[in-house]
Amino acid sequence: MTLAAELKTVGDFAAFLLGQFAAVSAGLSCRTERLDICMGRTTLLLDDTQMTRLKNLARAQGRTMTDLINVFIAEGLAARATPKSEKVLTLPVFDMGPPRVNLADREALEAIME
Repeated sequence: MTLAAELKTVGDFAAFLLGQFAAVSAGLSCRTERLDICMGRTTLLLDDTQMTRLKNLARAQGRTMTDLINVFIAEGLAARATPKSEKVLTLPVFDMGPPRVNLADREALEAIME
């Protein structure tokens, strides 16, 4: 069975990769002298079955394994992100009529509160 047949979504494979992920080494890999084109570099430890499935999928899609893994991880992390609530709290508004006392008049306020 192929990877595409076994996994229903790319997110499924991303979740698998995140589960199998083990950082053996970390550093920066710069392909040019420009510092803005540096990528993080790490090592993934995959079992033979998953490696074969990943290679087959990359070959079938004409993409690199790195490209597929980046997509899978991005989608897996996006799926796990908790969305912020867009619900806006609305408080009730009541018409209380005109004020019975001038709020700027301290003596009138004290008199009404007694």
